[in-house]
Amino acid sequence: MPTITPLQPLFAARISGLDLTQDLDDATFATVRDAFERYSVLVFPGQTITDGQQVRFSERFGQLEATRAGANGAGSKLIVPVFNDGALLSAADGHALQGEGEICGTAIECPMEMTLRVELIKGAHLEAPEILTTDTFPAPEGYRIFTGIGPDLMEAARAATRRCIAPLARAQGITELEAHALTTIGTAKLQREPDAMSYLERGLEIALAANSPEAATILINLAVGAFFGGDVRREDELFGEAYLMAERFGDLDTLRFSRGDRIWTRWALGHWDEAGRAADEFIAECAASPHYLEASAREIRAYLRLARGDRDGALDDYRRSLELARQIKDLQTLLPGLVQSARGLALLGKIDEAQALAREAIELVGEHVENGFIFWMLNPVARQLGLRQQVRDVVVRAPEGPWKEVALAGADGDFSRAADLFAARGAPTFEAEARLCAAEELFEVGQRAEGESELQKALAFYRKVGATSYIQLGEALLAASA
Repeated sequence: MPTITPLQPLFAARISGLDLTQDLDDATFATVRDAFERYSVLVFPGQTITDGQQVRFSERFGQLEATRAGANGAGSKLIVPVFNDGALLSAADGHALQGEGEICGTAIECPMEMTLRVELIKGAHLEAPEILTTDTFPAPEGYRIFTGIGPDLMEAARAATRRCIAPLARAQGITELEAHALTTIGTAKLQREPDAMSYLERGLEIALAANSPEAATILINLAVGAFFGGDVRREDELFGEAYLMAERFGDLDTLRFSRGDRIWTRWALGHWDEAGRAADEFIAECAASPHYLEASAREIRAYLRLARGDRDGALDDYRRSLELARQIKDLQTLLPGLVQSARGLALLGKIDEAQALAREAIELVGEHVENGFIFWMLNPVARQLGLRQQVRDVVVRAPEGPWKEVALAGADGDFSRAADLFAARGAPTFEAEARLCAAEELFEVGQRAEGESELQKALAFYRKVGATSYIQLGEALLAASA
C-alpha cells in the first residue's frame, strides 16, 4: 500500500511506494483518491512515466478536459502596479500555460522570445497586476483579467474577486454591486488594516439607501469587525440587527446565519440559558439541513454541558464539533474547534488527547500567526497540558489587537489582568474563567486574600448561570486554601 505524508495540515500530500507505470488495483486507487479528496494536491516523487501512462492514470479521477492556450497572445497588455520611485522592469520566466487555479507556482514552463512595448500610465492606482487579452473567444472584445496573490488559493481568489467587483460597479452604475464591493474590500481588510470598518459602514449606507438586502450581510461583517475591535456587546447588537434586516427582506440564508452567529455572543455575554436553547434549536435543524455554523453551536453547547455537570453530553458535542470542523476544512472553523476541544478534553481528564489537539492548533497557527489571539481560549489549561510557553511563543507573533492583549496576559499567567480585559470587552463568561484561574494561581503563591477576592467574583457569576461544576471547583479550591 502507498505511504501518504501530508505536506501541510490541510493541503498537499506526498505519496510514495507506487509505480505509476503500472495500472493500480481498485483498492490502491481508492486510497489515492481518498488522499486527493482530503489534501487536494498529490505529489508522486521519482516517477518516470510516458504521456499515455499519465493520461490513463489521470482518467481514473474523471473525464479529462482540453484547456485552450494562447489567451494572452500577441497584442495582450499586462498592466503592472508601480509601488516605488525609480522602479525597474524585467521580463523572464516564460509560461505556455498557467492561471487556471494555479497553485504554488504551477505552470508549463517554456523558452520564449518576446517583443515588448512599455508605457507609463499615471494615476492608475492598481493593487495588483491586470491583463487585457486579445483572445476573442467567446467574447469578441477580449477579457480584462484581475489577479490575486495570497498565502493560499482561497485568499488569492478572494483578492482577485475583490479587485474586479468595484470597477464593474463603477462602469455599470450599479449601486447594489458597489455596496457589495465595499463590503468585500472591508471584510478582506478586517484584522489587517485600520480602515476596514469604514468600507463596511459606507457599504451599509449605500445598501440602506438602495433598500437592498445586502444590508443584512454587511451588518454581519460589521459584527465580525466589532469582535476584532474587542467589543462583544456591539458585536451582539449588530448580529441582532442583521437578523431583523434579513427577516425584513425574507433572506432566509442570512437569517439563519445571523441566528447561528449570535449563539456565540449570547453565551459570551453570560446569557447561558438563552444561548443553550438557541444552540439546541440550531443543532436540531442541522439534522435535516446541515449548516456551516453547527460546529460552533456544538462547541458552545459542549462548554455549557461541561460547566453544568453533563460530562458525557459535553464529550459527545466536542467530538462531533471537531469532526464537522475537519470536514469543512476552513481555518476559521477548524482552529476554534481544535482549541475548544483541547480545553474541554483537558477538563474532562483526557490529557493525552487534549495535548495532541493543542499541539495541532499551535502548529496550524504557526502558519497563520494572525490567528494567534485565539489561544486565550486555551490559556486556562495550557499549564496543565505543559504547553504554556509554546502558546506564549505563538501569541507573541500575532498582530497587535485587543484579543492578543488578553491572550498574552493569560499566557504570562496574569489571569487577573486577563479577567479585567475580558470585563472591558464585555465577555463575563471568559472573565469568570480567568478569575477562577487567577484565584488558583494566587493561592499557590500564598496570596490568599487576593485569591479569595478573585474567586468570589467568579463564583458570583457561576451561581447566576447555574455552572454547578465550576461552583464545586471554586468551593473546593476555597476549602483547600483555608
